Amino acid sequence: MDQEGRARVTGYGEAAITVWFSNRVAACRIVCPLPNQVDAKIFSTAPRHNFIDDQILKKMEALHIPPSPTCSDGEFIRRTYLDAVGILPTPEEVKKFLADSSTDKRAKLVDALLERPEFVDYWAYKWSDVLLVSTRKLPQPDTWAFYQFIRQGVADNKPWDRFARDILTSTGNTLENGAPITLCFIKTSPI
Repeated sequence: MDQEGRARVTGYGEAAITVWFSNRVAACRIVCPLPNQVDAKIFSTAPRHNFIDDQILKKMEALHIPPSPTCSDGEFIRRTYLDAVGILPTPEEVKKFLADSSTDKRAKLVDALLERPEFVDYWAYKWSDVLLVSTRKLPQPDTWAFYQFIRQGVADNKPWDRFARDILTSTGNTLENGAPITLCFIKTSPI
């Protein structure tokens, strides 16, 4: 970005730029597809497991990124553990997974990881980081209350829209509710 607010694209992909000044926020998305052409049939025939795959494939098509081939079971277990619970599988877990010949073993692995306490720990930490839960910004009791609010939301599998709504519309005592402390980040002033 230069002093006049013009962006210079230096590579391929998509980036979001957000500018925040006082109570005003402006956002811009810059898209620069790869120069190659990918046959549309590749995207229309790509395997889909749920509605999210449709959105991912739509974005990949817009960026001219062909879907990768299906990864090996060894790659899958490593990636899934890191993405879902933030740890590597043990050698025993890898051996058991690789020895399993069932066709739904990947789905079963994901379901099992979502039930582990490490899932709650990892995602409570991730959301606490995104929501700036820190004693540098908040008193320690408020920080703890907000963290517990986040952790309980993850543990309860609260839908993300409800999670956001509960934070943005919360009222009452911070130490009892947990969520209201985020309101200290929202500054209001006349436009």
